[in-house]
Amino acid sequence: MKAFLLAAGHGTRLRPLTDNIPKCLVPIRGVSMLDIWLELCRRAGISDLFVNLHAHADIVRAALKDSHSGVKVLLSEEKVLLGSAGTLLSNRQWVASEPEFWVLYADVLTTADLSHMMAFHRTGFFQVC
Repeated sequence: MKAFLLAAGHGTRLRPLTDNIPKCLVPIRGVSMLDIWLELCRRAGISDLFVNLHAHADIVRAALKDSHSGVKVLLSEEKVLLGSAGTLLSNRQWVASEPEFWVLYADVLTTADLSHMMAFHRTGFFQVC
């Protein structure tokens, strides 16, 4: 399964923490948000992760270079911020053959079990009208 992890923003609401590091690398109890997301994705069976970058892109690139999460990461640097929908639209071919995929936000902290959320989704409880 594939997922977009949107991580390109400036993190202005987290300043001064994000003056020198991107919001996805802000540590929570000593673990970066990015590492938390990589682990959540791995546990949920997400094998491929598309991470968009903008602010402090080189720092994120370096952090992922040393990652051994077991999740394949594709990085895409946005020279101009596209916004959530713009990133998805510009990279829709990456998920074109996928029947389902995730859109996750790197600055959202959660301990949700994505596997349970996907199982609920697959029950068809919410039908498209």
